[in-house]
Amino acid sequence: MSDRQTASALNMPTSAETGAIGPVASGPAGARPLRVLMVEDNPGDARLVRVMLSESPVPFEASEAARLGDALQLLSQERFDVALLDLGLPDSLGLDTLKRVMAAAPGLPIVILTGNSDDRMALDALEQGAQDYLVKGWGGAEALQRAIRYAIERGRTEEKLKQSESMFRAIFEQAALGITLFGFDRKLVAANHAIERMLGYESGKMLGSTSDQFTHPDDAAESVRLTSELIQGRRDHASQEKRFLRQDGTTLWGRLSLSLVRDAQGQPKLGLAIVENIDERKKLEERMRLDARVITAASEGVFVTDAKRVILQVNPAFSRITGYEAHEAVGQTPNLLASGRHSHEFFERLEAALASAGAWQGELWNRRKSGEVFPCWLDISAVRNERDEIVNYVAVFHDITARKQNEERLTFLANHDPLTGLANRILYEERIERALARAKRAALKVALLFLDLDGFKSVNERFGHPVGDVLLQRLAERLTLCVRQGDTVARISGDEFLLVVEDIDDFRIAATVARKALDTLKEPFHIEGHAIKLDGSIGIALYPDDGLEATQLYKAADTAMYKAKRMGGNDARFFCDDLNGRAIERLVMERKLAEALERDEIEVYYQPVVALPDGKIVAAEALVRWRQADGQLAQPGAFLDIVRQAGMMPELAVRVSEKAIAQVAGWQKAGYQVGLILNLGDEELENESFVAKFAALLTGSGLSPGAVEVDLAESALVPAGHRDMLGLERLKALGVHLALDNFGSGFSSIAQLGRLPAECFKIDHSFLRDVKEPGDEAKMVSAIIGLTRSLKRKVVAKGVENEAQKGFLIRQGCELAQGYLFGRPVPADEFEKLLKDA
Repeated sequence: MSDRQTASALNMPTSAETGAIGPVASGPAGARPLRVLMVEDNPGDARLVRVMLSESPVPFEASEAARLGDALQLLSQERFDVALLDLGLPDSLGLDTLKRVMAAAPGLPIVILTGNSDDRMALDALEQGAQDYLVKGWGGAEALQRAIRYAIERGRTEEKLKQSESMFRAIFEQAALGITLFGFDRKLVAANHAIERMLGYESGKMLGSTSDQFTHPDDAAESVRLTSELIQGRRDHASQEKRFLRQDGTTLWGRLSLSLVRDAQGQPKLGLAIVENIDERKKLEERMRLDARVITAASEGVFVTDAKRVILQVNPAFSRITGYEAHEAVGQTPNLLASGRHSHEFFERLEAALASAGAWQGELWNRRKSGEVFPCWLDISAVRNERDEIVNYVAVFHDITARKQNEERLTFLANHDPLTGLANRILYEERIERALARAKRAALKVALLFLDLDGFKSVNERFGHPVGDVLLQRLAERLTLCVRQGDTVARISGDEFLLVVEDIDDFRIAATVARKALDTLKEPFHIEGHAIKLDGSIGIALYPDDGLEATQLYKAADTAMYKAKRMGGNDARFFCDDLNGRAIERLVMERKLAEALERDEIEVYYQPVVALPDGKIVAAEALVRWRQADGQLAQPGAFLDIVRQAGMMPELAVRVSEKAIAQVAGWQKAGYQVGLILNLGDEELENESFVAKFAALLTGSGLSPGAVEVDLAESALVPAGHRDMLGLERLKALGVHLALDNFGSGFSSIAQLGRLPAECFKIDHSFLRDVKEPGDEAKMVSAIIGLTRSLKRKVVAKGVENEAQKGFLIRQGCELAQGYLFGRPVPADEFEKLLKDA
């Protein structure tokens, strides 16, 4: 049964009926017993619960109370991991019993034990805070033990989530700058301690108010304008230096920076206001012309120029921030600090502001003497003489790197799990909504995979929570590698993960991702000297098959996950049972193929390539076959697609290459002048491990690389996009010949054919199937042979099945051919007979 607000069932069987492992003493050596408080007034029920607890592989230590008063006294004296609570006690009945226990032991996981099968009471108990509800007379020891374990684990998970929230709150509250969040109605929904202290308000008193209440009337109109433009999307950020009204009526100058907190789709959610107290700096500016010593003491960088922008004076903070000593800066212009990040238009706006208002303030990037570029807030003011002529400019700036990092950190924490760095539930919901919208437009599918770790609680109990945390971090890294870059992996609770796989057109892609995720769980996690293995259950739901909305998909994936658990765990299940059957068939085939590779059930057959017109065998094309456990021989078409989609093609290609290279090398040593033809694809060439192994096999075999030809599809020979051509270059460097397979079935232009690295073109068998002179097929084949001859390439005709086709090819000047007329694919010993007979 589900552990999610559903009533579990409790029966009273013997240990022989449940298959229990044994008594309490049989638990893991050294494990701390879980302390259970059983509040039950029925001696028989209490005795049977004790028996079932003793059968658990996890040790329990039970304390009993027959009355609520006794239970409350025990709770005041001792600490328990979980409570089993009967709602019908001599001194207390119903939900009031639950409330009094929760008040006495906040945070204690509680499982209700009662003979009352009222579903309404079950839901009420769960809503009041009970972790589970067990009805006497149903289920068994396993249900009781599982409910206790899940209750404890959920309690710990909720505590971890509270800690994560506390950490985010701590960052928010401990920031030195004042920070507020406001809605589109401009009312504050959050304010940190720094802004409350800055403006003299008690905690929480600012919430629900608009910024107008804290703004000097002379600055209010500009403040409202900037905020409104931000909310309306007319600007991405805004800033203002204004006077704030403190609660006691005094004013305080602050630099207000406004921006929007956006979701993953770029849609604004809240407004973010960061306030820096610049009251002292404002006073400093007012005294600057009278007392130069104030400039020297300022924490902001200050420099003074003449009317022509030549620097006359800098303060110590300028040198500390920029790295330039006073003698290096004086006599230079502010271009000394130019970062190169701003456009010509940016500086035109700055100059226009200085000309019209005599001042400019804003954010810009400067460059330190070390070359490091940093963000700063710069305030430039013109100083006029008594004749209203500009005689100086005073620039005050400070490094805002820390503030920028703080903003980025706040945004990250709002959308990611702090332990693993994966998306949290908020970001997951945004991502899946985006994925569903895209899938709807493109008529594609979205897969939602719900992964629940089986037995993760025991990892924490055995190795400790620090090891468990590292394990979750390592698991997050592995799960991220199971999906593509645009997909999403989210952690939504202690041991539950969601994977959103977007833009798919085949349910088998989701099955492959699930298999990869389960496989990565099987690989041990090596942490602090421990090799830890995990099991998990995965439920898969598909859009639009299993639901059109995110909530429907989540429920479907959750239901499918519990199907997997009921099947024994460490498995994946689709919500749709029909897909489960098809996926299971595919997974069975994948496992059989993996076992075939391990047991060396892969065989290599050889088909001759002959010279025309005499029919002499010049090469053997290696073709893969699978000798199944029942002795049946599977043809490539029955399994190669599965091998490719399962990512096993490089391993299979190594196995075939190893056998074929060794076999042909042996024939050459025996005096047979025969070459080897191998078929490779994009996946093998882009796999560095395969290319390295292939090169080692070839160089160590004694077989001349010039005797080896690799047949490639057009896609592997034509550079495109991000494709890595290093594998192809490596083969050419070894001296291996390259051939374009199935020529005529691709889309290369004639101009492009001349640039392909292939030395041989192989005519696709479809052209010879109905070739009759002087028909169109005959003309096409004749044209292909003429084209290859003009490009100085060899040509091989594939699929030759009769003498008429052979005669036609000889008349056209084709020198090499292959097909059933000259020999079918046969095992090595039969092919050797062909060589001897020749």
